[in-house]
Amino acid sequence: MNELNELDSHKFGQEILKLLLSSPHPPHLLSEVAEMTGKKWGAVACLLVGDRLAPESDFNGYWHAENYHSLAGEIKRQLFARAIEDATHAPCPLKQVHFIPIPREGAIVLGLDGKKQSLPVEGEEAIANAIALVLTCTRFQQQTRLDEAYQVLLEQFRSNTGQPDLELALATTAKALQVERGAILLLKYSDPLSNHHDSTIVPRARCTVAHQWTATEEILKIHAGRSFWLKDCPCCVTAWQDSPQPFASKFKIHNSRGETSNEANCIDNLASTIPPFFHPDRFPALLLVPLIGTASNSSLVLGFFLFQRDRPYSWHVGEVGLARWAGAQIATTTIYQRTIEQVQSLVNKRTAQLQGSLEVQAKLYEQTRKQVEQLRQLVELKDEFLDSVSHELRTPLTTMKMAISMLRQPGLPPERQDKYLAMLEREWEREYNLIQDLLALQKLETQQIDLQLTKIDLGELVREFQETFNETWQGKGLQLVIRDREGKDADLPAFLYSDRDSLQRILQELLANAGKYSDPESTVYLEIDRLQDQQEGDRVTVAIVNIGEGIAPENIKSIFEKFTRGKEANQQAIAGTGLGLALVKGLVQHLNGKIEVWSRMAGDRQRGETRFTLILPFSMNDKQ
Repeated sequence: MNELNELDSHKFGQEILKLLLSSPHPPHLLSEVAEMTGKKWGAVACLLVGDRLAPESDFNGYWHAENYHSLAGEIKRQLFARAIEDATHAPCPLKQVHFIPIPREGAIVLGLDGKKQSLPVEGEEAIANAIALVLTCTRFQQQTRLDEAYQVLLEQFRSNTGQPDLELALATTAKALQVERGAILLLKYSDPLSNHHDSTIVPRARCTVAHQWTATEEILKIHAGRSFWLKDCPCCVTAWQDSPQPFASKFKIHNSRGETSNEANCIDNLASTIPPFFHPDRFPALLLVPLIGTASNSSLVLGFFLFQRDRPYSWHVGEVGLARWAGAQIATTTIYQRTIEQVQSLVNKRTAQLQGSLEVQAKLYEQTRKQVEQLRQLVELKDEFLDSVSHELRTPLTTMKMAISMLRQPGLPPERQDKYLAMLEREWEREYNLIQDLLALQKLETQQIDLQLTKIDLGELVREFQETFNETWQGKGLQLVIRDREGKDADLPAFLYSDRDSLQRILQELLANAGKYSDPESTVYLEIDRLQDQQEGDRVTVAIVNIGEGIAPENIKSIFEKFTRGKEANQQAIAGTGLGLALVKGLVQHLNGKIEVWSRMAGDRQRGETRFTLILPFSMNDKQ
């Protein structure tokens, strides 16, 4: 081979510097420089070492010829051993290794299968200086890039102290490491105590992909929301057991002891360590940093910070340091967020409990208020009852006492005696009826009334009432007319099967009530009709209609309550106790019937009208 002259070496140095200016990725640049250097000297392999005193912490570039691929691992170890001057256990696939020192304790190590092309000393120095400059620049670029990432991340965490953006932190770290994809994996332990781990026991925990990032949209992502058991991921188990130390998959060429012999074996080992869902065939270089809870509790592993490259790669100390620092910040943020979530959950729980307690108290208050209102109404009803009963009981007694006093007068004419005796009898009957009404209401309310079912001739019954009331109402000029709903003579049903006494009392009270509130010289109608219904059976309706002032709408619902009388009755001083309609309603219900009320108040151009409609089954066994 022709020897290289000094001019060639200077040109070669310039080519290396041009490559330095054009290459965006320092690790790739070193490999390209190693390839250029090896080929320039006719070597089959070339190793560039930036610092032989600390080889694991510096950048290194390596290249080998294609026909030496099967011996790549052993050649790396041989060249590396020569670089650090440790040939004790180094394999020797190459017969000749040439060592060229470069500034800052660096070295160029060439693997030869024949004689290398020689250069003048000045030429070797020029190339060595150019490569040293490349190593220095790549080291500086890497450090600058990492420092910038530190500052950006620090600013992100400082500016978002409340709730830092984990996706933004992941993206910033991934871009600084120049990886193809990254992710944040979070652990959820089945046993809360198992996170204080014994490294010999793999806990039962689910690992979930909480956030992920890719350099481009075309790069394959880990499935969103993907979760797997920790035990199913050997690299995660290793990282968990070795925490806080990270797990880094790489081709270990920096250490001459205990390494795999070639790249093929290394790839097989990686495939067995990295689970399929991380796609080790497409992303063989993996960095897995445990997310540690706090400095005081280094056993608390919250999850992992994951980064992957699409080619074999040796992770450098500065890169691992950045990933660990960012992971520590993310772990702190995760604990902060979980604490906030737990506090918020506790606050929500306590708020819900308080709200429930307030609702219970509100219900109790409302129930108490209703009970107080009911008690107040009962007290008012009791007072009204006592006032009404006292008045209704005293009035007849006062009249009877007066009549008795008059009867005691000596020499009272016979006609006067008959008058006072009639007064005594009338007031006695009034008192008796009041007591009977009270007793009947008590029996109805306590379900003690006895019904005697019998066959009732309804036509005969209403005609008896017609004769009686027409005679009673002569002084007021009222007339009772029996008809149907169409205003025609009623075709009266033949018989009812019901309680005669109850039916008589109902009609008696309704007709007496109609007579009290009818205009003088008016007509009271008793309308009878028959209803047919397949579901409820045949029924009979008896409606009593009178013309008068009518009932105010606000009084309609309360007229069936005991001792309740409308304002019209009090204003017109109409006699009554307010028990009649209450008794009617109770009796109707015991007869399996219904009673309805409709009324129209009197106006300027028309008189009022009131209709009480009684609906009864033909037999007590029929449906309502």
